[in-house]
Amino acid sequence: MRPGPKSPSRRLSSRIAAVCRNGFSLDLAELFLDDLGTLLPELRRQPGPLDRPQAVATAFHH
Repeated sequence: MRPGPKSPSRRLSSRIAAVCRNGFSLDLAELFLDDLGTLLPELRRQPGPLDRPQAVATAFHH
């Protein structure tokens, strides 16, 4: 997941883009949405995206 693009008219809104692989079932989608709904209050309290130091490697790259 990553922050979605924001247009100038939507500066006060937030978006999350989630990419699902082929075979992502409706059952998994329901579990994902339930978990996201549980985490939304915490995400809304954050002032912005959490940054990670450049030296910390991740498995996700564009």
